[in-house]
This record gives sequence, C-alpha cells and structure tokens, in this order.
Amino acid sequence: VVHVLMYAGLGFRAARAALPDARQPRRVALAVALAASAVGAVDEWHQGFVPGRSPAVDDWVADSLGGARGTVGALA
Repeated sequence: VVHVLMYAGLGFRAARAALPDARQPRRVALAVALAASAVGAVDEWHQGFVPGRSPAVDDWVADSLGGARGTVGALA
C-alpha cells in the first residue's frame, strides 16, 4: 500500500508538471507512467546493494500501479 501511495504521488505531480503544455496529453501521460515505473525498477534494483534490503518484483508492480494511478488522476 505504501508503494502505491508514494508512486501515485510521484505520477500525479509529474503528470501535473508535464500536462499543461502537452499537445498530446495521452502520450505524455503514458510517458509519465512509464517513467514512474522505470524509477520504481531502478529503486528496486538499487535495494539489492543496500545491506538488509532486497529487491522485490511485487514492490515494483505496486510502484508501477501507483505511478499509473497518479497519472490518471492528474488527467481528470
């Protein structure tokens, strides 16, 4: 739940920053959602190098879903 909420905030804020000047808002929203997913993947990969932490695919999925949900929320 925390991953979804944190990345929803990221997706929402990034989309709100990018969308006002967008000529193709759906394309920009898709790019923002994919960028949030990429940030989540890099974050999970990075955790493999931190003692006491480990990367998890389900955390990355939650990050991606949160980023997409935040992006969709910014479109409304």
